[in-house]
Amino acid sequence: MELFNNRVMQVLQKALDGATARHQAIAHNMANINTSGYKKLEVNFQNQLKAAVDKSSASLTTTHSRHISNKPSIKDVQPETTRSTATSMRPDGNNVDIDQEMTKMAANIFYFNSAVSQLNKRISLLKHIISEGRR
Repeated sequence: MELFNNRVMQVLQKALDGATARHQAIAHNMANINTSGYKKLEVNFQNQLKAAVDKSSASLTTTHSRHISNKPSIKDVQPETTRSTATSMRPDGNNVDIDQEMTKMAANIFYFNSAVSQLNKRISLLKHIISEGRR
């Protein structure tokens, strides 16, 4: 059904998927704060999502699902989890900074809540339309 599977709903779904993956990675990092040799996990998805949504860049118009496009599809956006091995915060090789992880967690919670808020507004609007505005 097009009401629940439009472009905006797909973007919100991918944003929530990415924020969930990021939250899990941050929680994993915080749980391993005292594990010697542990290297922190990082999740990247916002640049991919932005590239899939960005209309300012020139893109090829496709009229069939098998046509070649130079723009990534929203459906193809997946959170990428990588292990950061570049730095080491402590002599035991662990590179997790609890202050940095707490800051990332707070920012991610804000991001997640704003996406949920937008999703709730869209669903509320659809409910209003379905009920024809009567109460």
